[in-house]
Amino acid sequence: MKISLNGLDLPKIAEGPLTVREVLKELQSEIHASGKLLLKAVLDGVPLSENWDSDYRMNTPVDRAKHLELIIDEPKHAAQQLLKDSCALIERLTLKTGELARKFRIGSEVVANNELVEFLDELKLLLTGLDVSTRQTDNHPEFSRIRSRMELSASQLGPTLDRIYHAQSSGDTVSIADEIQYELPTQMNSLKDLLTETTRVMNAKS
Repeated sequence: MKISLNGLDLPKIAEGPLTVREVLKELQSEIHASGKLLLKAVLDGVPLSENWDSDYRMNTPVDRAKHLELIIDEPKHAAQQLLKDSCALIERLTLKTGELARKFRIGSEVVANNELVEFLDELKLLLTGLDVSTRQTDNHPEFSRIRSRMELSASQLGPTLDRIYHAQSSGDTVSIADEIQYELPTQMNSLKDLLTETTRVMNAKS
């Protein structure tokens, strides 16, 4: 099995009585030891799932696989890119709130509920991105302050999401629309401010 890092083929191939799992775990240890992060693994052109251990293809013998592609990066650069993606995501989500609330108000329940599921999944992804971006190893005091604010914002967002889930389960579309139109934007603006502040601190440390 051929192995490549960021598009460059390694000089040796994986062979013998090994599985993809064994090879990947060894490579992951080496990558982490070098101070880098393993961001993505692609086996024969198909990405492995984010939770690699749950992907059945991890048990594939190396003599039955052709190519393992690995994408690695410096932790700081990966955090900066994740932060940039999170900033773009929250702008997109903020623009969606008005239209999504309108669909619940006019009775487009099937479409609205499907879009709400996608919206909430992306909001969770946004929170994860903010969490990962602020996990700095040097205990920078500004990041500690930002994380405290982030935890507060998450705690304030939780009850709103609970009310949305409860209203969705009971079919109360008016309450869902009210939460999306009047409550979520304020809390998302707080998250946007946190992303802006995180970007400022991270750029200042570059």
